[in-house]
Amino acid sequence: MAVVTGSRLGLLDSASSNGQWNDWQGVVDRFLEAVDPEQREVVSLALADPYGAGWGLRLWVSSIVWGSAIMPVKIPVSVIEVYLTDADVIPLHDCCSCGLAVPVRPNQCNGVMGEPEKIYFPLCPSCDSPTGWYLCRSY
Repeated sequence: MAVVTGSRLGLLDSASSNGQWNDWQGVVDRFLEAVDPEQREVVSLALADPYGAGWGLRLWVSSIVWGSAIMPVKIPVSVIEVYLTDADVIPLHDCCSCGLAVPVRPNQCNGVMGEPEKIYFPLCPSCDSPTGWYLCRSY
């Protein structure tokens, strides 16, 4: 059951089994600090709307909460722009050096396990290293 926490972003959180709020809001706050200031408001709104565009961004934040993605220090404007303009992208690839999660559009026929339909960043926009499917975890 989701309840409104009254946070400044108006995000939905859910209580954990011990009655404490989960780490979602804290991760969202840190994530927004890594977003370019000119993109923060629209990213905040995308993260706050569970039924709107921005599900790729919500998946990225969720994967940070669950420990399967790395919290970036700074997110390139170009990466956020892809998440905001292509409603079908999800964070399936990451950088082999810095671990930045980068968006890809999954294949419509084979889903997330197939070759992506669109790879936006074969090289990391932060450090220019190769990106790929869970590439940072393979080193």
